[in-house]
Amino acid sequence: MSQYLIAIAVGPVQEFIASARKLRDLWYGSYLLSELSKSVARSLSEESCELIFPAPENRDDLQINSSLNVANKIMVLSPAGTEPGMLVSNAREAYKAYWMTLCKNALARTPPGYVDTKSYWLQVDDFGEFYAAWYPYDENNYAECRKKVEGKLSGRKNFRSFGAPTWPGAGKPKSSLDGIRESVINPTAMNDHRNFTVKKGEYLDALGIVKRFGPWTNPDRPYFDNLAQVAIQPYLSGLYRTAIEDPIVADIITDLPCGQILYPRGEQLPPTNLETWDGWPNGLPPELLHPAVLEEEKIENCFQETEPAWHDIEKTLRKLWKKTTEPQPYAALLLGDGDHMGETLNNISVLDNHKLFSQKLDQFASQVHGVVSDCEGRVIYSGGDDVMAYVPLHQVLDCAQAVNALFAKCMDQACQAINIKEIPTFSIGIVVVHQRTPLDQALNLARKAERYAKQEGGRNSLAIIQDKRSGTELIIHGKWSKQGTLPSLTHRLSRYISAYGNGTLSSRLGYQLRAMEKEYGSTDLSNTSGDLDFINGQPNNVLSAETYRIIRHKTKQDQIFERESELLSLIEGQIRLRSICDEMVISHQFSQAEKQSRGIWAHGQGE
Repeated sequence: MSQYLIAIAVGPVQEFIASARKLRDLWYGSYLLSELSKSVARSLSEESCELIFPAPENRDDLQINSSLNVANKIMVLSPAGTEPGMLVSNAREAYKAYWMTLCKNALARTPPGYVDTKSYWLQVDDFGEFYAAWYPYDENNYAECRKKVEGKLSGRKNFRSFGAPTWPGAGKPKSSLDGIRESVINPTAMNDHRNFTVKKGEYLDALGIVKRFGPWTNPDRPYFDNLAQVAIQPYLSGLYRTAIEDPIVADIITDLPCGQILYPRGEQLPPTNLETWDGWPNGLPPELLHPAVLEEEKIENCFQETEPAWHDIEKTLRKLWKKTTEPQPYAALLLGDGDHMGETLNNISVLDNHKLFSQKLDQFASQVHGVVSDCEGRVIYSGGDDVMAYVPLHQVLDCAQAVNALFAKCMDQACQAINIKEIPTFSIGIVVVHQRTPLDQALNLARKAERYAKQEGGRNSLAIIQDKRSGTELIIHGKWSKQGTLPSLTHRLSRYISAYGNGTLSSRLGYQLRAMEKEYGSTDLSNTSGDLDFINGQPNNVLSAETYRIIRHKTKQDQIFERESELLSLIEGQIRLRSICDEMVISHQFSQAEKQSRGIWAHGQGE
């Protein structure tokens, strides 16, 4: 009796994940997509289908809110003698039913009269994508069968139909998240029910309502709201260390008001999983320690009865900043993806081997949460070989290396078990952005960094973009391992960070070398006068001699560089001076965050 390979794709991926103004929008969209995909896999499993991707080791992993993350693509083998169209139809119904349940739960959490329910349900009915294809299975030719069914699925997606909106949209504002659909919030209710869930002036469509009011269905969800909460983490860690040793700082923190004094009107205050401690004012959002965030919140929430409290917290924080320093307003987003995964899958010719490979991908996607959490970050999305996370600046390099090492370990185990010689590698893009950068721009930059790692770095690479809102963005990239005499990118950056941390390098060195490079050098690799050239440790052209002179002049050699060879080790293996400049500038920012995390302040007691 015949069996079929069935491939199903759900979505839309971009609208679930990319349409976000807050980090929790981004997380919940990713969580929502995973849970919807899981509902499809659960339905097929209950119909006795053999799961290929994902390939959980037990059925409990397919339950709602389990730790298993499922990508938007599912592949199964149907049981013998079962009509594939019926299996797909039942899976589609399970997908729709779970989507409706999520939408009902979200709507129930909105204030009465807040949502135009007619438009809401019309948008809910219109939303969601479900594509399926199947192909007869031949156990002796699994690779060809998989290729055929994926081709049919791709064709089905490319020839999808589009319909006109069924809800009234004339004269209504578009959603603030992505501008695709009209808002379903009643205009008269917007200001009456404003709280941290929906900010003043925000308009949300049906998906936006689900994202903002739906996360509370998962009691174990990670909480995060904005980049300011990520950016404050290095300062918060350093402040904790300082408060233990310095009673003056501890007293200043004790004088800070609790959150309820600042927000007395019953607004729903967010919980926090940031690293606070005994003695931290109850309910006080740590991101208020950013001067810009404090000013914004004071303007929005300072009423007659709260004006003294906001005045007191501002006065107290000024004492704290004077004693320590102001927090750095920068955070990092990390985006990673496996290299040559398609080619690896094409080399798998046995169904059981594909299942084993899928299990190792599931293992990676599950364990990466712990790896990122150990670095004080949070995973936004992990499914298959894809990872998206936010990480505090002082931990992001360690986090990237740990994620890469985990992927390499899982892939090494998988490929050895199924006898594949070419082991897939991993590329990561990191973007360092200001806390006030719109989230969609930060995501675009993270994707750009990931593409840069794959295209310019040649895969198996790390790329970092620094975008500080002023000036041009900086882009650096490099391999995870040593290339000839050139150390890995992470090693080079760690070397600069250590030198800055020890006070060996001037904070202006990178900028001075860049100015000199513009005068003497060239970014054209065909022009050898623009390349660094050393023979037996001695400069061999004008650019190299001037580079050596400036680094030596700006370096406190009595601290670290006791030998000339140690000085040259800073630029070991480098050819392009501009690469050195950009790596130094980005390393200096990492070094500043690392110092703050250890309570070493730019001024005040840490001098």
